[in-house]
Amino acid sequence: MEKGVGNTLALLIALALCLVPPARGRDNFIVILADDLGVDKIGVYSRDDLYGHPGEGASPGPTPTVDRLAREGILFRNAYADPVCSPTRAATLTGRHGFRTGIGTPANAELPLDEVILPELLGATHRTAAVGKWHLGGQLADHPNDSGFERFIGTLTNVTDYYSWPKTTNGVTVEGRTVYATTDNVNDAIAVIGEFGEEPWFVWLAFNAPHAPFHAPPPELHSFQLSGNPTNTVVDHFEATVEALDTELGRLLDSIPEAVLVDTTIIFVGDNGSPRRPVEPPFNAQRAKGTVYEGGTNVPFIVASPRIPANRRGEESLALVHVVDLYATIAEIAGVTSQAQDSVSLLPYLLDPARSTLPIRPYVYAEQFSPNGEGPYSEEERGIRDERYKLIWRDGTYEEFFDLEEDPFETVNLLDGGLSTAQQTSFDNLVANVEQLMSEALPCAAGAERLCLQEDRFQVDVEWQTPAGDSGNGQAVPLTEDTGYFWFFNQANVEMVIKVLDGCGVNGHYWVFVGGLTNVQVGITVTDTASGQSRSYQNPLATPFQPIQDTAAFATCP
Repeated sequence: MEKGVGNTLALLIALALCLVPPARGRDNFIVILADDLGVDKIGVYSRDDLYGHPGEGASPGPTPTVDRLAREGILFRNAYADPVCSPTRAATLTGRHGFRTGIGTPANAELPLDEVILPELLGATHRTAAVGKWHLGGQLADHPNDSGFERFIGTLTNVTDYYSWPKTTNGVTVEGRTVYATTDNVNDAIAVIGEFGEEPWFVWLAFNAPHAPFHAPPPELHSFQLSGNPTNTVVDHFEATVEALDTELGRLLDSIPEAVLVDTTIIFVGDNGSPRRPVEPPFNAQRAKGTVYEGGTNVPFIVASPRIPANRRGEESLALVHVVDLYATIAEIAGVTSQAQDSVSLLPYLLDPARSTLPIRPYVYAEQFSPNGEGPYSEEERGIRDERYKLIWRDGTYEEFFDLEEDPFETVNLLDGGLSTAQQTSFDNLVANVEQLMSEALPCAAGAERLCLQEDRFQVDVEWQTPAGDSGNGQAVPLTEDTGYFWFFNQANVEMVIKVLDGCGVNGHYWVFVGGLTNVQVGITVTDTASGQSRSYQNPLATPFQPIQDTAAFATCP
């Protein structure tokens, strides 16, 4: 080898070694979850001068600490969560979507204890603590600890007053805490990090803020001139609450010794979009929190980590990512194995923010459904997008399709007109991805009041009511793979026989047949757990039962 070539090669190798983060002796993690905070309320997301393209177009209040995190880490522009808080929290902690965990709405959300959450994944090597809002176990004070956290200090659900709220510490709840909730969250996070000392740690800091009520924060934490009823100045009160969170977050980060901070991965993320009342144009208040539109699911997502090469910090990633991906990311950095099937490690993007979306999952998916559990659901909404297009599904129907490149605020539904070849291809691919996900959904769980037919794919539930007002659920008795019956009053009486038959080879559908001898009011729900689609059938009160022969019930053949 020529001497000059050898010297050049040696220089390149030395330079490369300087840019690649060294192997670490320990890795700490802090996940910071802001409650009800969309991209429209974070300063760095609306800057037009940072990443070579226009920002989000909003005019948020000051967020210097979050902006600093973006300068020191990687900002993810196309990051997604679920439309409401509990499903996002469950997805982040488990690495699994809600259709697997059964968490689709905050109402009565209780994460099953058999889910392996992040502190359990790290428990053998890390001290763990959850600080702030839990909202995954109702009023069960021990639920955060029973789920896997060594320490829990915070609130079980939302606060109704930021200056007077019930504080739970490791299963013991004390009413009437008067320290401003955001300040108290940071005080506790500082305390547990200090307590963990030199040991590796994982801290889940889930702020109550800026969720309603929009009470004025302490004046030293923000720069707004607030007065009067917050309902009359919602935007100012909300943005003051965001700035107060940002100020306290700065106090937390400044409190961590530099020797500890250099070993710490910091993840800042919103649990869903901003709520409707403080949303301002160009964002649409009717397409904010609680919807699968961009305003409800596209969230701030910033990672600052020693794993990011020094020369790549301050960059932006346009890859499609989801809060569910934090599970595999933390697992890979910590050197443990993740079994969470929905989670994709973000480490490749941290090493190279310019990298395009990994082909292992060329889409992101968001959902909400009610009630929690395995269904059937009274309401379902799903959104899925690829690099350019987004598809929205509601209660069994693909209703809306948007070109996010040309129409980022989702104003023109492409399904109202003809699709181009490229649009049709994207539509078909997104439908196939949704159907594939739903084929992995929770299978039917048979019980005393539920039939499961066709290898547990189809779930059948029956409700009845008499003219006298008596009501109940039918008692299920399976007979064969495709047939079962229900009795209502006397186990000796077969009130209703139900069949779900495979007619795919005949007309491309599954068929539903029902026969009965009852004259009470009957409501029958048949759910295809593979697709999430449901069909409902009714027999009116005091009317002889009319046989049902639905040979086009489910066009969901394999």
